[in-house]
Amino acid sequence: MVASIAPVVALFVVGGIIAQFNVSPMWRRTAAIVVGKLVLHPALVFVVLSVLLGPADPFVLTAMLIAAVPMLSIYLVLGAAHGVEQVCATALVTSTVASFVTVSALIWVMRSYA
Repeated sequence: MVASIAPVVALFVVGGIIAQFNVSPMWRRTAAIVVGKLVLHPALVFVVLSVLLGPADPFVLTAMLIAAVPMLSIYLVLGAAHGVEQVCATALVTSTVASFVTVSALIWVMRSYA
């Protein structure tokens, strides 16, 4: 029962933290995190696994797609433990919104690649 309400509570926590802070001073850090997670991370996964398994292996494309999803809400909890909850909360929300575009684009590229 608790597991079913955990995502809802996590969204309220993220929303509450973001509502408290001004996002503009940390846009560079947020952008670096989002680009790193949504673009660089899947690209590195593709390169490393292509070298190890070959680019035609279906596992490579699956792993790349999994790497392209935004970070989990635990990211905010870990950031709060280190005093950077502002940046983590804005990066979490920004990456979630941006992932609608990046994951869709990646799926489109994967369909034309496979």
